[in-house]
Amino acid sequence: MKKLIGILFALLLVSVSAFSLIGCGDGSEEETNVAPVSFKYKLEKTETEGEETETYYVLTNVTVSDKAKSLIEKKDYESLATLFNTSVEGVYEAPAVQYTAETVRKLVIPETYEGKTVKKIEKEAVVDLTYIEEIEVGSNIEEIGLGAFSGLTSLKTITLPFTGKKLGAVNGEKSFGYIFGTTSSDGLTSCAQTYNEGSSDNSATYYIPTSLKNVTIAGNNADSSETKKYILEKDEDGNDKIVYVDDDYAGENTVYTVVLNTSVYAVASYSFYNVSMVETVTLAGEIAGIADATFYGCSALKSVSLGGAVRIGANAFNGCTSLKTVDLTAVETIGASAFSGCTALGALAENGTSQPVTVGAKEIGESAFSGCTAIDSVVFVSADAKIGDNAFKGCSALRSISFNGANAEIGRFAFSSCDQRLQSVDFTNVKSVGEGAFLGCTVLETITNLPAAEFIGTDAFRNTKWEEDQNA
Repeated sequence: MKKLIGILFALLLVSVSAFSLIGCGDGSEEETNVAPVSFKYKLEKTETEGEETETYYVLTNVTVSDKAKSLIEKKDYESLATLFNTSVEGVYEAPAVQYTAETVRKLVIPETYEGKTVKKIEKEAVVDLTYIEEIEVGSNIEEIGLGAFSGLTSLKTITLPFTGKKLGAVNGEKSFGYIFGTTSSDGLTSCAQTYNEGSSDNSATYYIPTSLKNVTIAGNNADSSETKKYILEKDEDGNDKIVYVDDDYAGENTVYTVVLNTSVYAVASYSFYNVSMVETVTLAGEIAGIADATFYGCSALKSVSLGGAVRIGANAFNGCTSLKTVDLTAVETIGASAFSGCTALGALAENGTSQPVTVGAKEIGESAFSGCTAIDSVVFVSADAKIGDNAFKGCSALRSISFNGANAEIGRFAFSSCDQRLQSVDFTNVKSVGEGAFLGCTVLETITNLPAAEFIGTDAFRNTKWEEDQNA
C-alpha cells in the first residue's frame, strides 16, 4: 500500500512539473498569439457648428512583443524583419511590402485605420523603441503630443509635416524638441529651447536623440492676414474693451480697423533654437521665408535647403558654427545678424578652391554676416543692393569682394576689421561707401573706380595701407 501511494505521489510531482514548464517556459507559446509589432488607436470626432461631425483616429501606442525586444537587444535585425514579416492568424497581418534588415528600423506612421484618417499622435505614443532609426510622419497628421517620440536613442532621420505640436502652435509647443519630450535618459541631448524673444522664462528644455542628424519638414509656411473692425465699449469697471463688429454695424461708436496676422508656419520662428545635434535640414514645402531666430545656435548644422525662401529673418542662422554653404542666390532680403557668427561659412574647400558666398538680396541687414571669420569671397549680384551697417564686420579671412549688380550701397562699417587678406577692391557698380566701411582693413592697398568723394563717408578707409599711401 505504501509503495502504491509513493508511486502515485511521484506521478503527481511529474504532472505539476510538466504544468509549470508549459505555463512559464520560454514564452514561445505566448509569442505565437501576439503581434510582433502593434499599433493601437482610439476614435475621436470633431464637432463644428454648422458642419458635419468628422470622426478620425488617434494613434495612442506602438509596441513590440517580448520576442521582438529580445532580437532588438541582440541587434539581430534580419531576424526582426523575418518576425515582422510573419502573420499571426487572427492577430497580425504581415505587411504587403516585406521588411528587410535595413527597413525594419524605419517607422512609418499610418495614414488610415479601418477606413478613417489617422490625424493625431498621442503623447508618449512611441516610447523607448530603441531600434528605430528613421520616422516618417505624413501630412495626414495634424497634431503630435508632448513626448510622442521619447526615448528613441537610435533615431537618425525624421520627416515631419511641421515642427512642434501642430501648425500654428505657440510658445514651447512650436519648438522642434516638443515631440521628444522632457524626460532625460542616456542617449538624449538636453536642449534648452528659447521660443520667443524676451526673458529667459520664454524657454523649455527638451531631450532630443543625440543620434538625430537629418530632419525634413514637408509642410508649408503660409503668410496670411485678416482685416477686422471693432469698437470700444466700457466694461462693468468702466474700462475700455474691444468688441469686434460686422461690416454692417450701424451704431454710434467709432469703428476702428485692425489687421491681424493669421500666418501659419510649418517652420516657426525659434523652432530649431539651440538644437545642437542636427546636421542637415531639408525644407521640402513652400517656404516663402525663414522666420526670426529659426535656427539660432544650431551648432552642428552643416547643410540646409531653404525651400525657395526669399526672406531670411533676423538671427535666423546666428551661431550656426558648422554651416559651410548655403544658397542665397534667390533670397531677396536678409535680416539683421542672420548669419552672424557662422564661423565656417564660405571657407575654402579641402582642395583650397574658393567657395564664394553669392548674395542675391537687395536688402542685407545690419551685422548680417558679422564675425563670419572663414568667408573667403563674397559676390553681390543684385542691382541696388543695400549692404547694411556692420554687415561683414570682422570677416577676417575675406580676400575678394565683387559687385556684379549696379548701384550697390555700402553701409557704415560694413567691411570693417576685415584685416588679414583683403588687399584690393574694385568699386565698379558701387554708388556709395558709408562711414568707416573699410576701417581697420590693414592690408587693403589697391582701390579702383571709387565713387565721387561726396559719396564716401568719413574714415571709410581709415587704418588701411591704401590710406597710408595716400597720405605719404
